[in-house]
Amino acid sequence: MNNLILDFEQAKSKHLLFKSRLRSILYDIDVDETPVLSHYECSVGKWIYGHALQAYGHIPEMYELERVHAEIHTSAKRLVALHKSGKTIEAKNGLSEMEAIADQLLGLLSTIEQKIQENILQPSVTTDMDIKLDEYFDLIRLNAELDKRIKHQIAENNRSAHQFETVLSALNEGITIHDANGTIQTANKSAALLLGMSIDEMKEVTSLFSRWDAIAEDGKAIPPAEHPPMLALKTRLPQINKIMGIRRPDGSLIWLQVNAQLLIDQENGELTGIVSSFFDVTSTRKATNDLKESEKRFRLLAEATPQMIFTANPLGDADYFNPQWLNFTGLKTEELVKWGWQKTIHPDDIRSTLDQYKFIRTSGDGGEFENRYQRADGQYRWHLNRMLPIKNEQAEVQLWIGTATDINDLKQLQDQKDDFISIASHELKTPITSLKASLQLLNKIKDNPSSKMLPILIEQANKSLDKVNALVKDLLNASRFNQGHLHLNKSKFIISKLIENCCNHVRLAGIYTIKTTGDMNIQVYADADRIEQVLINFVTNAIKYAPSSKEILIEIKKTNDIVKVSVSDKGPGIPKEKLSFLFDRYYRVDTNGIQYSGLGLGLYICSEIIKKHDGQIGVTSQLGNGSTFWFSLPLNS
Repeated sequence: MNNLILDFEQAKSKHLLFKSRLRSILYDIDVDETPVLSHYECSVGKWIYGHALQAYGHIPEMYELERVHAEIHTSAKRLVALHKSGKTIEAKNGLSEMEAIADQLLGLLSTIEQKIQENILQPSVTTDMDIKLDEYFDLIRLNAELDKRIKHQIAENNRSAHQFETVLSALNEGITIHDANGTIQTANKSAALLLGMSIDEMKEVTSLFSRWDAIAEDGKAIPPAEHPPMLALKTRLPQINKIMGIRRPDGSLIWLQVNAQLLIDQENGELTGIVSSFFDVTSTRKATNDLKESEKRFRLLAEATPQMIFTANPLGDADYFNPQWLNFTGLKTEELVKWGWQKTIHPDDIRSTLDQYKFIRTSGDGGEFENRYQRADGQYRWHLNRMLPIKNEQAEVQLWIGTATDINDLKQLQDQKDDFISIASHELKTPITSLKASLQLLNKIKDNPSSKMLPILIEQANKSLDKVNALVKDLLNASRFNQGHLHLNKSKFIISKLIENCCNHVRLAGIYTIKTTGDMNIQVYADADRIEQVLINFVTNAIKYAPSSKEILIEIKKTNDIVKVSVSDKGPGIPKEKLSFLFDRYYRVDTNGIQYSGLGLGLYICSEIIKKHDGQIGVTSQLGNGSTFWFSLPLNS
């Protein structure tokens, strides 16, 4: 091989080494980049400026060779820049363009070599060898090894790219990859399906694309610059779990949960692009909205119902109390949540309440129990608690709903009924026993009608029978009031005359004096028998509870269209705390430890009679100064 041929062969080898270096850079093989990026530092450039232009400058193609070589490096620098900015695929695709220019350089080298060999123009200087033969073969060997490495890297990259494309295609999640400007470089099939566009339609567009019509959860439009990928580029911060609605080309609205992660070059720390992932949450959002709406309806219902309602998680931690709870206890929600509600339970009921509460939660089937809660005024009232579990499709408890119904009045009524049964049994037993004894004695003297005991026993039997009759009558009256079957037979009468007639037997006994004052001519329209029953009860009570007060005062007073009748005594009076219970069913006054006979129905019946007349009834009393029972009736009824 002569020197001329060797000179041009080494120039071609140096050019081949340049192309190998460029390909190595684009395939991330570690090589020196300087000869690729600099036209003058390149081995071919050094050959041109250090030798060829001087040796072969008399050949015109030599200057065209210099221009093409500069153009090759300009193209190479652009491809390296694209690669470093993250547009690796675009850079690799640009190799074919650079190869076309490189082929021009090889052609020019062959042309110049051929002209010299044909002696068309003689070289002005002799050739200068800058590479030894063994170095030449080393260069060829190195280039072959580099080419082998590049081919292996290409195969690996192709395999990785195939795997990457396969993974992207398999994902149900939409994936888009953006460059550092936010432009979409690639997308998977799921992204195209979710957004209603083809992959080709999405490429080379950004969030600023007019077809991205997005809205926020509150219905307001989201400016394109605030889409998650663009925000990630702008703020240099990942955008996590952003919810946005996208209007697809067919007009349908899809709700997406979007994440945008930064792509950072590990070598220089520069931002090279964005990976955006998103998936359809339309059905989830609808379910969430339905749940919120359901919760809203529950709260409205809980706030409207008169019952006390609370909710608790599966562990029993209370997390909600309706306004009725807050009003009853006088406490704030934060004082009641979790286990704070325990402070409202009566000390005697805490252990049983917690045991029942735990048992119901453990069973998972719901249940009920009774206890006493403290009201804001300090009073404890009985409540019936019911708990119901809310379960999911797997029958797992998700929530407990509890109600507390005030049953204090019912409990008191039950206690009163129990007391009444005991009282009624006792009160009926006494006259019946007396009646039985009288009848037994009468049976013994039935054959001796002249016995002095006969009239006494008959009178005693009649008194006992009257007592039984009075007790039964009270029971019947109370039952009629409860069932709403008591009817009034109204007529006009002068109330003072009714008082005189109904109390005449007391006057005749000569023990008590009844004094009637006020308007003696007032006429009322009412049921005379029922009003007489009220008056007799008031007078009888005055005698029973104030036996030492020998004078009973009855006053008749007219005020506007109302007549008020008051019966007063000068007895010991009634304690203030007992006044509000006097007209309750089965209530009996216990004064100074003395329990009086009776069923506790008299004043209750009087109250119902007056209410039936659209009137009012009441009592005033002061210890040591006697009591006054009164009722009023409307005169225009």
